[in-house]
Amino acid sequence: DWSSDVCSSDLQAGDQRGVDAALVNQAEALQQLGHLRDARLLLEPLVDRLRLQPPSALRAMAQLSLAATLQRQGDIPAALRLQQDSRAIAASLGSDTILSAAHQAIANSQRHLGHTAAALAQYQQAQRGPTSSLARLQAGSSQLSLLLDTYQYSAAARLWPGLLSAAAVEDRKSTRLNSSHSSVSR
Repeated sequence: DWSSDVCSSDLQAGDQRGVDAALVNQAEALQQLGHLRDARLLLEPLVDRLRLQPPSALRAMAQLSLAATLQRQGDIPAALRLQQDSRAIAASLGSDTILSAAHQAIANSQRHLGHTAAALAQYQQAQRGPTSSLARLQAGSSQLSLLLDTYQYSAAARLWPGLLSAAAVEDRKSTRLNSSHSSVSR
């Protein structure tokens, strides 16, 4: 099993952060495969251990990963608590990428709980700051979906042009990347 090889070599090197990051990656792979119980069993002790240490980006990401598992298992309140703690950690560390991911996750939880106004506010927060244009596009798309689901057509119409523009930018980036990749592989 490749993950145990990575973990054992990281332990031999004394790199506990590398081991912990590998555990988060392994748990996210398990989530993608639908093995939520296994992901949760992997993440819960890691998050508990990381809580004993100073706040870190790794702790925030591990908590967001555990929250995603809990959310998919239907425990939205527990997921929301972890997401809010991750948001606070990311804000204190000045990590815009994790902060945006936390806002997006909180918005999704608020949406599941039926808290439309809170979800919309979090989607808007996820789009602010120097986060990636793709992350802004994802948050905007989620916001648009919620507006449409709640029959807020005027607000959706105001959001739409910005999303089209952001999608066009992402499309140009993708086209440039794909054309440079294909010219290299010739």
